[in-house]
Amino acid sequence: MAIFYNYTITVNGNKASMDKNIYLYRKNKNVDYYFEIKNACFKFENEINYIISYNAEYARFRVIKPDGTKFFTEKRKVEDGYAKFSVTEDLIDERAEVGTYVFQIDLYDEDDGFITIPPIYNQFHVLEPLFDEDDSEIGQVDITGVDISYVGDVAEEVTIFDENGIYVKTFWKTADIISSVRMNKIEEGIHSLSEKISDLTYKPISITSFRSNLSKTVYEKGVETINGCTFTWTTSMTPKSISLTDCTIGVKDTSYTYNTTISDTKTFTLSVTDSKNNTRSSSITFSFVYPFYYGTFIDSLTETNIKAGTKLVEIKGNKSINLSYSDKRVFYAYPKSYGELKSIKDGNGFEYLNDFDKEEININNVNYYIYKIKNKASVSQIKYTFSF
Repeated sequence: MAIFYNYTITVNGNKASMDKNIYLYRKNKNVDYYFEIKNACFKFENEINYIISYNAEYARFRVIKPDGTKFFTEKRKVEDGYAKFSVTEDLIDERAEVGTYVFQIDLYDEDDGFITIPPIYNQFHVLEPLFDEDDSEIGQVDITGVDISYVGDVAEEVTIFDENGIYVKTFWKTADIISSVRMNKIEEGIHSLSEKISDLTYKPISITSFRSNLSKTVYEKGVETINGCTFTWTTSMTPKSISLTDCTIGVKDTSYTYNTTISDTKTFTLSVTDSKNNTRSSSITFSFVYPFYYGTFIDSLTETNIKAGTKLVEIKGNKSINLSYSDKRVFYAYPKSYGELKSIKDGNGFEYLNDFDKEEININNVNYYIYKIKNKASVSQIKYTFSF
């Protein structure tokens, strides 16, 4: 014959509460609780018995234990308007099951339709008894005390760190319970400290090298192409994720061969991310450009003359050239898209921009600016610097 209690649950909107708390002790069993539910009808007057009004035939309990374990009871027939919950032998026999429970009731009609009342919080408690009848557990957490072993219940809150983030030291005395709460405090403190040390000593991922097997990165547009290249790289650690422009690679790969023809400027970017989401990247750009031309001439200057001069296959930028010539003029030509020059200086820093005429000319069907010095001269080893 089971021990039983009658309780009344009152529903108020989205909250529910019992007329009294439940207190049990670990290893209690064969206890039945009968619940009458009131005020559960949202559109009916107060104090109407919900079960009787809606002719609920069955009830089922949803329960969350203190350790987070969730379970459903079996669906049982409602007895005279009361939903029945039974505390069985294995429900609260473990130390992890000591604490406060949350439960909620599903009410069923004859056709398996059901409704659910709001959950009951902080009213179902399972405690430790004054002492355990079986002392075989001495030496376990929550039982063993400092210097002496005995059974006890430690239901307390502990502070792990103070307001300055300093670990709060525990001062142990003889017979203090070595509880799970206190042990977990130590574990949490050690874990937090190790994380902080790890953060202080952690070095984010880096790309220690990223290169291609090609000997140059600048090519003459319309004349040269790249018919394939191989990229290689090294990183300070194995990345969590990795990517390379237009390539499919894995986190453990350290090379990739790109076999597609390249004839226009293209940038390949290697990006890596570590376990702490630090990201680093490195890029290689293959530039395809129209060349610079420079040299000397006597009177007239044609496309053929220009192309017969010195050719620089380089990206846009300031250029310095050295020339020696006798009774000739100097020219300097580059793609018009680069814009006008801002300065032309000799090796001594004297400005010559006004000594040059600027014209436009078509070279290989590309518009060029050409700067021509106005007067002939004879010079041995003069340096000109052309600046944008």
